[in-house]
Amino acid sequence: MKLSTVIIAIVFLAVFAFWIWYLFFNIFEVRFFAYPDEREVAMGTMIKFLAEPVNALGKKAPWRKVNLKIEVLEGGELIEENKDTEQSYRCFVVGRKPGKVRFRLSSDLAHSPSDFEFEIK
Repeated sequence: MKLSTVIIAIVFLAVFAFWIWYLFFNIFEVRFFAYPDEREVAMGTMIKFLAEPVNALGKKAPWRKVNLKIEVLEGGELIEENKDTEQSYRCFVVGRKPGKVRFRLSSDLAHSPSDFEFEIK
């Protein structure tokens, strides 16, 4: 093989690897989810929040994690945080009193925060 052919092949592979990284592994946005999906929850229910990194194709970025910041806007006395969770998701246990709880979820890589509201029945 000629040296110029080897150089062109290496450049092609480098560009190809860059595009694979850019499309599949680079984080473009963060989606936030809350489980259960219902906005009315029973007393004693566990609410789980999840931050999912999104790639350029709109799918979950493989092998990537993002941090999750949660601010309780309303009803902080009605919930209790479960501290044994990792950085990409967090859980809260709803207390024994009815009321309304509002959360604001954000991340360093998110474009804007998301608000979630639950009515405790």
